Amino acid sequence: MHGLLWAVSITSLLLIAGGMVWAVIDFTKFVREEKRMENPFYALHVRKYEAMLKMRAVAREHRNHSTKYRNTRR
Repeated sequence: MHGLLWAVSITSLLLIAGGMVWAVIDFTKFVREEKRMENPFYALHVRKYEAMLKMRAVAREHRNHSTKYRNTRR
């Protein structure tokens, strides 16, 4: 019984440590991305990519609701 308690405590400590490491890595990624966004060329690239994704979504939505496409997919 004592060994099981020891194993559970070690496992929980490892999980907590892993979570802290993951949080630090995630935070450094966020900080680096913020730093890159200060570059106007990179920010423009990101905005263009986001606009392209939005256009794709709009086109997909149009295809899904358009009767022309709906009639050809029977």
